[in-house]
Amino acid sequence: MVGELELCRRAGFEPRINAKCRGSEMVEAMVASGCSVSVAPGLRVLRAQAGVAWIKLKPEVRRKIYVAYRRGERNHPRIKVFVEEIVRAVSSIPG
Repeated sequence: MVGELELCRRAGFEPRINAKCRGSEMVEAMVASGCSVSVAPGLRVLRAQAGVAWIKLKPEVRRKIYVAYRRGERNHPRIKVFVEEIVRAVSSIPG
């Protein structure tokens, strides 16, 4: 997987890192306050905080998401419904 630093370098610049945060709420608050910009996965864009604008990177960066379950459980009713729901939810995400 390509990290944020590598994406910046591919775009032709070395980022100045002013903070490292684990929570997306904190990152968005820093962006909204004007003290930071951030590279974030598209799944975080589903609802943006006021004062935050999102733009797609060009070229677009894609990733794969996997679902893991115990071998032999694929046809278990709960596993089957869960996997079908994940596929449905992902297919409804724009992009």
